[in-house]
Amino acid sequence: IGVYFRQIDSDRSRTISFDEFEQGMKERHIYFSRDEIFTLFKLFDKDGNGTISYDEFLVSVRVSLNIASF
Repeated sequence: IGVYFRQIDSDRSRTISFDEFEQGMKERHIYFSRDEIFTLFKLFDKDGNGTISYDEFLVSVRVSLNIASF
């Protein structure tokens, strides 16, 4: 999971901007509309500051993995 975060964080700021998130989705061949990507981005951006921190990313992915295991 950490590897994916670092790959998407192209400027190495230790956060993911919306542009990085959108580009990361495209590079992984996940083709959603811009509005759908923005909605997903907002789900990851727990504190609403416009970026996804590593902790926010991990929490969101862990929740998704737990839901998927049911």
